[in-house]
Amino acid sequence: MKDWQLPASSASITCIMRFLFWLSAILMTGTYICGPVHDVDLWWHIVAGRWIIANGSIPFVDYWNAFGAGKPWIAYSWLFEAVIAGIEHAFSSQGLYATKITLGITLAASLSLLYSRVAHDKGFGLLLGMFACTACHNHFTLRPQSLVWICFALVLLVAEDIKTNGLNIKNRIFLILIMSLWANTHLTQALGLFAVCTWIIDKDNWQNALEASLYAFFGTLLTPYGGYEWIIFFTKSSHPAMFNAIAEFKPATLLQYPTVFLFLISIIALTFIHKRPRQLRYGQYMFAAMYVFAGLVVLKFIPFAVIS
Repeated sequence: MKDWQLPASSASITCIMRFLFWLSAILMTGTYICGPVHDVDLWWHIVAGRWIIANGSIPFVDYWNAFGAGKPWIAYSWLFEAVIAGIEHAFSSQGLYATKITLGITLAASLSLLYSRVAHDKGFGLLLGMFACTACHNHFTLRPQSLVWICFALVLLVAEDIKTNGLNIKNRIFLILIMSLWANTHLTQALGLFAVCTWIIDKDNWQNALEASLYAFFGTLLTPYGGYEWIIFFTKSSHPAMFNAIAEFKPATLLQYPTVFLFLISIIALTFIHKRPRQLRYGQYMFAAMYVFAGLVVLKFIPFAVIS
């Protein structure tokens, strides 16, 4: 009597095993970079989020700082603050830790997808994604900046699609949504706008770069403050120089954990460029050089430098 069930093909088994390997590697890496939820800045974000939820609006003045009470203040991370306050209220500290793990896994997945698309090699892309995600370990906390790194990877993924396939309705919408999420989460939306422009631009493709940049900029205006965050960004752009006594604003050195990762991933990138010199364009070289320079000058930007 013949068996009624046909055996699975070897190709199907290979695909399943590859998927499980990918999933296991991403889960392991994303979980590895998650330490305890002990960032002191998290709690004032939660306080601001509680106020936003309780009042159903966003603050325009400072209610909490004894030295700035009543003065104009923009909660440019209002979305992150409202979400994290809601999670803390509903699930307490366990919810916060689960959120941090979710962000870590999402970061690992986003980076692996990005590098796989750029390198046209899923295995190599996964290794680079694991490496870059691990390099963010020291900086990875439950702050808005951790969500921004995911936005950064997704913006580059969309920019790569535009560079390859041109502008279409889908990547226009994705670009607007991601940049809007970025602008409602953190004050570094200019980094995403610069990334879009430099990643796509080429002597034969500058029109797409310009149009994509306009869509990205439009996304940053979709906030409750109507894009006023740009003014705040320019007023705070000198903070790394003014407050260089703060650890995260100091220049990077080889004695620091994340700087070593940047050095190693630079070697990997140079090897990749040597093997496939025409894989990247001049704009992408300029993009990477600018972010590496920013990461070496200000330690806080090391994750952006590693991802780029």
